[in-house]
Amino acid sequence: MGIPQEVHVYHSLYPLDGPSTDRMSRVFRTHTSVFKVTNSQDGLVYCLRRIHGTFITIDVHRRR
Repeated sequence: MGIPQEVHVYHSLYPLDGPSTDRMSRVFRTHTSVFKVTNSQDGLVYCLRRIHGTFITIDVHRRR
């Protein structure tokens, strides 16, 4: 798995997990990775969790 240079507004991704990429989350019951990231909008450092093999759809409804 290659680490992208940026994800949405986050950059400087640094993996916090060990070298094994086959980690199963007890909470999510699927494979996950954890990264230290920097937000390009506020400059603060965050922890970002990637949930592998899951697609998230965003459904936005507008009221008129």
